[in-house]
Amino acid sequence: LTGNIVKQIRNAHDYPISALAVSSNKKNFATGSLDHSVKLWDKEGNLIQTIVENNYPVTSISFAGDEKLIIGDLGGELSIFDLKTKKTIKIKAHDDIIKSISTNMDYILTVSEDEVILLDFKGNLIKIIVEQHVSNGRFTTEGNYIIISSGSDLLLFNKNGDRLNSISLFKNN
Repeated sequence: LTGNIVKQIRNAHDYPISALAVSSNKKNFATGSLDHSVKLWDKEGNLIQTIVENNYPVTSISFAGDEKLIIGDLGGELSIFDLKTKKTIKIKAHDDIIKSISTNMDYILTVSEDEVILLDFKGNLIKIIVEQHVSNGRFTTEGNYIIISSGSDLLLFNKNGDRLNSISLFKNN
């Protein structure tokens, strides 16, 4: 890596880019914007397609393998876009902003201001994992565990959303 700009894409969206994801095969990337759109690009920076027009600004994106793109927005709507069939499933996942999305082979994990939920790839609710203020949540790299940050605590769950442990990072004096 040289740190040199390979290609600069100007005016990729009408408003600032608010979300970015890279496919697992590293051949594509997606951008989401405050202009309510999501765009799919090849690794050279050429636009493949505008995928979906959301009702709200896009706040988070995650590829699920190389077959699906999961999109969250400011209004709590989740879009599951199938890259092969070009069909989208839209569901109201949260009452407010979807702050982050993470996937493993079986589930979609979404994080809002006050809850973390687990869904299948058809958009069905599997489990509400946490109902409290959270900062972020992610599946581990191998997809077997979920780590959620809430204040100064880290919460550990198995991939099915069962709580295993919690760690307090700061002790009260």
